[in-house]
Amino acid sequence: MRDLDPFVLTLVGQALNSCAARTCIVWVNDEEGGQLSGRAFAHGAAGSASPIRHPGVELLSGLAGWVLRNARPLIVNDWLQGPFQAQQLGREGSYQMAPIMCVPALRHDKVIGAVAVIRPERMVFTESDIAALTEIAQAIAFRQETPHDH
Repeated sequence: MRDLDPFVLTLVGQALNSCAARTCIVWVNDEEGGQLSGRAFAHGAAGSASPIRHPGVELLSGLAGWVLRNARPLIVNDWLQGPFQAQQLGREGSYQMAPIMCVPALRHDKVIGAVAVIRPERMVFTESDIAALTEIAQAIAFRQETPHDH
């Protein structure tokens, strides 16, 4: 994944703030190599986002892959009741079972990535949260395509 410019970092900060999230993960599908690469972010100074190391980038790549394949958002508030690998991760206790919401990032009606936010435990996501994150994901997808100065 190429470096994210300051505008995208601001968008990630907006995702963290508007979704009351503690972590935001952005995945981009590398069309040339067919690889899904991701980066995690936490709250930074003045509402921006700061890159962090987070196990969710790899552990949740299956969830992001599902969102990419199905081109629709997914909310997992209860990992033990959730789909696919979420159940396995919940049983193994290998991931902190915080609520997560993941939405596709579309560019020209094609899914080019996914954006997920993770909330503190016991703060569930609702369908109304999807709209806010979807708008931000679309702006991130557009920015990934648009040439810009760094």
